[in-house]
Amino acid sequence: MVTYQPSSVSKSIIIGQLLYPTFLTLDIPAGPIAEKVPFIASGRLTYQESGSVFPGLQGRTITITGADATKTVVTGADGIYSTSLTISKFGTYTITASYAGETGLAASSAYGGMSVIEGVSIDLGTLLLAGVGLYLGYELFVKKKR
Repeated sequence: MVTYQPSSVSKSIIIGQLLYPTFLTLDIPAGPIAEKVPFIASGRLTYQESGSVFPGLQGRTITITGADATKTVVTGADGIYSTSLTISKFGTYTITASYAGETGLAASSAYGGMSVIEGVSIDLGTLLLAGVGLYLGYELFVKKKR
């Protein structure tokens, strides 16, 4: 005969709910990128059941954060996700992808470091003006001396 003693723990638990582990990857550029230049953050969400890794989880929400960039994206076929992010200020940042989990599936996350360097931008007008200046300089000074 089994006798059950009352528990002194006041925290409730759900008995019989099995959470399958999930695995989230994050791919971001390895080298430094320029500020205000979009880059791609992508990865894959999979889960494991009975020791085997199963194909990706489709239709799940992934949140990607880093610096002043936060985006949510929904996984597509085979659990693959991809989105464009832009960081507006140079520095070193940690980019994190997170899956909150849901009934039967555990939460997971992945992160990576990234360097954002000060960007140099030249607008089209400046570029055209420089090109015209070089052409006129060539026509007036180089050709004329021949």
